[in-house]
Amino acid sequence: MSAPLVVNTRDGVCWTRRAVTSGGIALYAPESVKTCPQFVMATIEELAEHGIVGSAHALPMPVGPKPDEPIRTIEAALAALGPLPDSQRPEHGPLWSLLDWSLWGAGMGDLFREALADRMLAAIPKRGRAHAEALMAEFIERRRIEKTGVTVYQEQRNEVERLRARVAELEAHAAQLAPFREAALHDLATGTQWRVIATDSESLTGLAPVCTADRRLHEIPDYPGGPKYDDEGVYDCCPWPQVETYSVAVAAYLVALLNADAAKGSDVR
Repeated sequence: MSAPLVVNTRDGVCWTRRAVTSGGIALYAPESVKTCPQFVMATIEELAEHGIVGSAHALPMPVGPKPDEPIRTIEAALAALGPLPDSQRPEHGPLWSLLDWSLWGAGMGDLFREALADRMLAAIPKRGRAHAEALMAEFIERRRIEKTGVTVYQEQRNEVERLRARVAELEAHAAQLAPFREAALHDLATGTQWRVIATDSESLTGLAPVCTADRRLHEIPDYPGGPKYDDEGVYDCCPWPQVETYSVAVAAYLVALLNADAAKGSDVR
């Protein structure tokens, strides 16, 4: 059995294990004595002569804060301070990025990390910030570092912001088109599919809904080599609207767009 970590003797002294000899004998010193040479430490047998009244093989674990307690404390402190005035907000330069990156590396999310970085950096005089950034630049140049972890992190942040802006742009564009799209889908049968058609230009520059009539009505009986079905022509059985764009590329694009919208429309109807 291993020697206890803590021993209490009858005289009220608490002894803690400090060392173990090469022969495996545990050595103890009073808890109140921070440093003690081994030759004056006591063995468990010597402590037994004083009368051992208690011992423990482990110390009790201190009760720490709940996992989210520090975060809640920081949140409350930032909320009490209120937003930092624009005149006091520090520039988001290399030093700010380093601080923000360090906070991110410590496991802090986006909820208050940037606000905390702003507050911490704003507390440093501008001269001190400039000096720190000069030291950073000198270190990077001296070590010939092409790209630091902070640089990579900032590039990734910039890319995320760019993508967020692009998503917002696409959502705004979709919102502008939505009323026209809904009105058009309302006038068409659910799931209407479109096709390119050859009109008077004899090129595939037009578009129209797919004809659902008997396919034999599109047959060209006297076609050289035998009868052929004309899937790109327009006949009396073909539905309207039939639109001429005078451009093969534009017609193909509109057909793809209308068919994609028709698929979306069938999902929400």
